[in-house]
Amino acid sequence: MVYNIHLAGSHRPREGLLVLFSLSYMLFLSLAESPPSFITFPVNQTGISGGVASFVCQARGEPKPRITWFKIGKKVSSQRFAVIEFDGGLGSVLRIQPLRVYRDAAIYKCIASNSAGEVNVSARLEVLEGKNGSCFFKLSLRSCFKTFFPPPPPKANIHSCNSSKIYLVLAVSQRS
Repeated sequence: MVYNIHLAGSHRPREGLLVLFSLSYMLFLSLAESPPSFITFPVNQTGISGGVASFVCQARGEPKPRITWFKIGKKVSSQRFAVIEFDGGLGSVLRIQPLRVYRDAAIYKCIASNSAGEVNVSARLEVLEGKNGSCFFKLSLRSCFKTFFPPPPPKANIHSCNSSKIYLVLAVSQRS
């Protein structure tokens, strides 16, 4: 963008001579806008009921993008949801605690927007049931473990679990 600025005036020194002056300046301003783009984006997660899940989203752009979190198309708002900004507002963490199986299992969307545009990215949260130190899964054992590990051995039983570990009892057949 180019602006022309013209200054004109007169000055009469003591000797009586009239001096006219005229100055012109061209002012170049660069107001380059760029739409948001993600630096860090949320990833799919599986959590256990009663535990914690955190999604991280970070974007850049000019002007600075605003980050907003949505769950199934609605802006997140609950006492169990905390939105924590970092990096001067360019980054945001969505923290959900305590996790609830039917309420929190959903697709979460991070939207970064500014006057130059808007981008979004989504991640899925699955929540598994947990009760009294043992896990009771509504999914089959194979379905549960395909999220975390390669398929389990044919005879694997869940012994116990907590918010970060699953303990298994493996039956290993001995070959003669």
